[in-house]
Amino acid sequence: MQECRGYLGIALTDTITLDAFLHDFNGQLVAKISDSSGKTTCRDEGYVRYLKNAFGVT
Repeated sequence: MQECRGYLGIALTDTITLDAFLHDFNGQLVAKISDSSGKTTCRDEGYVRYLKNAFGVT
């Protein structure tokens, strides 16, 4: 059986915004990397640095 863990964020303003963030999948870390400031998400900064280097994201 596969296991996903994360959380949902809901913002109620003029429109409803729903964001889903995945933290790990089957015990392995996951990360969202972006070249836009503030959009990268992961609990492990070392893993983020590794991914950014691997994919050439600055």
